[in-house]
Amino acid sequence: MVLKLSNPASRFSIIPSANTSGTGKLSRSARDLSFSQVIYPLVRYCMVFPHIYFRGQTLSCILAEVYILRCGSKHKYFNMGKFLRTSGISHKIEDIIVEAKEELVIVSPYLKISNNLFERFKEKSEEGVKINFIYGKSELTQVERNKIEGLKTINPYYYENLHAKCYYNEKEMIITSMNLYEFSEKNNREMGVLVSKFDDAPIFEDGIQEAKSILGCVDN
Repeated sequence: MVLKLSNPASRFSIIPSANTSGTGKLSRSARDLSFSQVIYPLVRYCMVFPHIYFRGQTLSCILAEVYILRCGSKHKYFNMGKFLRTSGISHKIEDIIVEAKEELVIVSPYLKISNNLFERFKEKSEEGVKINFIYGKSELTQVERNKIEGLKTINPYYYENLHAKCYYNEKEMIITSMNLYEFSEKNNREMGVLVSKFDDAPIFEDGIQEAKSILGCVDN
């Protein structure tokens, strides 16, 4: 089988190395299957090399966009995030904290951490996970600051104009309306979207780059 790339934005075809059914052409369903078998593994493989760029985009993002254009975002081999309601957001934020192995980033204008989540952060800090808190709107209360600064691997950063809310580890990210604020978890009506590094590569990569951009502008 030979890959033939004409215009990545509009045409990507797979040509069989031998004739099929005597016609030399694949059926549409066979072409779609062959395409997904090639491109989807490539998107996943390219995540191992996240800093390979072509014309300002990562290679994984380019391949994922080609994939969506060819097969559609609803193709069974490709997902485009999962919608979350209030309770689902709270549950998944805890999962993201618990499942972090190396890095955890919390972007939330308002911070008032519940005792349950604080215990989770404490566990991750003791495991050596690097945790960055980016907050804004108002300075931390002394109680919150003491709690956060008592954990050795946590770095708090203040960004005055922050309005974004985002939570991620190495594998998953939530982009949401919910602050990491105990009142919001219990009383507000919130929405969010969960994306995966492997299934939603372009969104995940863009979210990380934006968080890093904010982090580059903040004060300790």
